[in-house]
Amino acid sequence: MNESSKFGFDLFSRLPVFEKMLFENPNGPFLEIGCGKLPFLPDYLSLLGPVECIDFSENAIEFCKKHYKEGTYSKTDILDFKVINTYAMVMDAHLLHCLDSLESYKLALLNIKRCLKPGGLFLLETMTSHTQMAFELNLNYEPSNFKLYKGDRVSRLVLPSIVIEELILEAGLRIEFFKVEDGLRMIPHDNREESIPEDPQVLRLIASRPKGH
Repeated sequence: MNESSKFGFDLFSRLPVFEKMLFENPNGPFLEIGCGKLPFLPDYLSLLGPVECIDFSENAIEFCKKHYKEGTYSKTDILDFKVINTYAMVMDAHLLHCLDSLESYKLALLNIKRCLKPGGLFLLETMTSHTQMAFELNLNYEPSNFKLYKGDRVSRLVLPSIVIEELILEAGLRIEFFKVEDGLRMIPHDNREESIPEDPQVLRLIASRPKGH
C-alpha cells in the first residue's frame, strides 16, 4: 500500500461512531489535512457539506484546484493552523507521519483538537513500527527518536502504536477506534510501488473531541 493509494475511508465510514457524527453534524464542515495531489474527502462528502483541504505545498494546492473541483483548497501548514471549534471531522491524508519531530506531531494534534467541534471526529491512517521492520540501504531508522532518515533529512516519523495512542490522549482526544491492520504495509520509499513485509504497518484510528472540552 503506497501513500498515494486509496485511503481506508470506506472502512471508517461504516463504523457506528462515524455514522453518529454525520447524523449530528450532517452539514460539516469537513477538513482534510495534507491533501497533497490526491484529496479523498471531496469525493465522499461534497454532497453533505463543505469540504476544505489544506497542504503546505503550493504546487500540491494548485494541482488540486485544477483537477478536483468539489472541495476548496488553501496553502496552509497544520502547525500554524489557528482555527477553533469549526469542523465536524478532520481527516489526515498521511500528513502526521511526514512531520520531522515529535514536537511537531504534538503541536499538529493540539491544532487538530482545537479546530474540531465538540463531538467532532479525527480520522487517521498512518505508519506504525513493528519488530520485523527494515528499510532500503539509503534509508536509516533511528528507534530512539522514531525518525526515518533519507541522508541527513528526516523522511518520515514511524512511531510505535503505543506512542501514537499516548500522543492522541495527551492532546485531549478520546479514542473511539484503534486498529493495526493485519497484513497491510505502507511503503516508506518514494521510488517503490509494491509493499513488502518489512515495511511499516498501517494503523487506523478514530478519535473524538469530548463534548465540554
